[in-house]
Amino acid sequence: MGTVYLARDVALGRPVALKVLLGSLARNPVMVRGFYREAQAAAPLRHPGIVRVYTAGIEGGTPFIAMEYVPGEPLDRFLRRKGQVSWQAALYVGLQVAEALQCAHDAGIIHRDIKPANILLDRQGRVRLTDFGIARVCTVEQEGGEPKIIGTPQYMSPEQCAGDGVTHSTDLYSLGVTMYQMISGGMPFKADSPQALIRLIASEPAPRLNRILSDVPDDVARLVAHLLEKEPEQRPASAREVCETIERLRLEDGGRSAIPQALAAYVREQAQDSPLRALTPPPSRDRAKPTQTDAPKRSGARRRWLLGATFAALAISCATLASAWFALGRPANTMPAPVLQACTFAEQPDGSVLATLPATAYRAARIGWAGSEHVLLVEAIGQPSTLAHGATGILAIRPGEKECINVASPAGATLAAGAAMAEAAPLALASSVRSANTAPAVVLAQRTAADASTYTGLLFLQRWNEAAPALNPAAALEMALDSGTELATDAPLRIQGVLRPDGGAVCTVVERGDGANQLVEQRVYGTSQSTIIVSSGARIVPDSVQYTPSGDHVVYIRKDQWGKQELWITPANGAKGTLLAVGYFVGETAIHPSGDRIAVTWSASLGQTPELSILSLAGGSTLQELGDATVGHDAWLPDGSGIVVAWRGPNGLRQLCVVDVASRQTRALTALALGVGNATAVSADGAWAAGIAEGRDGVGVVFVDLARTPRDRVALQSAPATNDEGAA
Repeated sequence: MGTVYLARDVALGRPVALKVLLGSLARNPVMVRGFYREAQAAAPLRHPGIVRVYTAGIEGGTPFIAMEYVPGEPLDRFLRRKGQVSWQAALYVGLQVAEALQCAHDAGIIHRDIKPANILLDRQGRVRLTDFGIARVCTVEQEGGEPKIIGTPQYMSPEQCAGDGVTHSTDLYSLGVTMYQMISGGMPFKADSPQALIRLIASEPAPRLNRILSDVPDDVARLVAHLLEKEPEQRPASAREVCETIERLRLEDGGRSAIPQALAAYVREQAQDSPLRALTPPPSRDRAKPTQTDAPKRSGARRRWLLGATFAALAISCATLASAWFALGRPANTMPAPVLQACTFAEQPDGSVLATLPATAYRAARIGWAGSEHVLLVEAIGQPSTLAHGATGILAIRPGEKECINVASPAGATLAAGAAMAEAAPLALASSVRSANTAPAVVLAQRTAADASTYTGLLFLQRWNEAAPALNPAAALEMALDSGTELATDAPLRIQGVLRPDGGAVCTVVERGDGANQLVEQRVYGTSQSTIIVSSGARIVPDSVQYTPSGDHVVYIRKDQWGKQELWITPANGAKGTLLAVGYFVGETAIHPSGDRIAVTWSASLGQTPELSILSLAGGSTLQELGDATVGHDAWLPDGSGIVVAWRGPNGLRQLCVVDVASRQTRALTALALGVGNATAVSADGAWAAGIAEGRDGVGVVFVDLARTPRDRVALQSAPATNDEGAA
């Protein structure tokens, strides 16, 4: 009800959403009463999930309500663009709406019109409830005195449809319809007429979600069915009970701390800015109207909202006001990324420090240091056979401060279904920038299918300590599909990028739905055309892509249809590359700081035991063999004199060790009871080494302070390197 303007409160210097009744609506007493009912209902409520009402009144015969301006997008528009979301995302929205409803219900207010159009998603992906225009009442008087039902039929409860008395349970039913729509992409009831729809709502049960979508857990389907019960007393007893149920489901999905706001990450990564246009106020019809100096004095409260030269306004519908996005890069006041208090840090008997996040549905998959800072970026992925399977997130751990930060909440392909939907996930840990002159960034990748012949990939940059990436993409890649290629939901298009060492470009692996791959370089925030570095039918392993320290070459691994792999180095300008090795590779590769050699664990055939070798990047010749050990991309010490490896001991467990390349002496750094994984990482200044702790319930990472003197560290094992029989 009413028209909404984006206005500016000149007294307090803040934007406001100014809702007004114009024309005949302003002269209708029934409409005016209903209009002010919204302000009266919402004004007393103070909750972060409810849009605030600042003031209301009449100015020049025009009723108005001044409300908090929420830049973002209404959920109904979001769903029109994306179709449907995962059940995890639906729980995220449902929880925040239920929390807002509990605040309203505690104040004795029933919303009565819960639907996606009245749920806003702000720029941080948070959920805000708005439009209390029909709160407190379920009928109003028509001109003939007959009552009419108020609400949106598709979201109305059976008691609303019957015109019976409503309670807080009515809002819970509408929330159930909204969650059903988010998960399934459709409504629980469909009919050709409002009368037929009302009959279905009153008499027919809604189809169970897990019978429509097999991947929806039974507990989630049961919650939505509980909300959609016909009788109010058979629904959850309160919005608080709904919150508790959703919290339990989220804990079963891996823990709240590990999946704090999946939809928040999704909305941020998929932002589609729509710049607002300023609408110049129409000129006054009365040319002889007195100036403001001569005009009668108005109260300060009213002067603040005048529609005139005081502010620039944009007349837009109530449904589209919150969907407008400003064309900004990084917001001026970027929110800091949240700290996960559940992460613990425990010093081990060997002197190392074990950081553990108790999220049993997740494990650490990859690690890498954030540029020159003492911040380890950890990629956490959902475990198979858990509800979190397929989700990916990024943590930032500061070993010196004993702090764990949630950089990118777990997200993945399940957040959107269908080939025409965008898919966003944190797919690259960090830039390869090891310089204090360039801010380290996390690369977030997004794929959007534009039509049947082309698609666009977007890459966003985000600092490790910020809650959101820049809204403007750092790079955009538009690729053409071959004729006849179909976009299948089971083979979505994906991209994954890594920054060049100077931070000026990003190298992207483009995984096409037809199985083909490309390696493309694009300047960051530039307008130059993309350079295709590699165009090949073989599949490039995304995690293997690295720039050499100079940034003029790219190293990568690709594999054929039989699983055999090839290690390549190729110029970044797209010139012909060099094949370095053919075989079977384990873990990651580590390029020496000089850029002339690479550490890789591999074997020439399946029957051989993979060994860590140092290969020349000039032609692939073996310079050294270091035994049964693996490395990560950041494994070398800064001066190149040694490398931190995950060495397998006689007991079969791997431990972090540092190998002096010249003397081939090995010193153990850890002696964890359950060992470490394949990945290793050394900070840019050589102060810290890190590895993934194995066998932990949740995400576990071990840190070693390399700055300690040898006397401070107990050498619990000795692991001499093997002879370099194949040394050059």
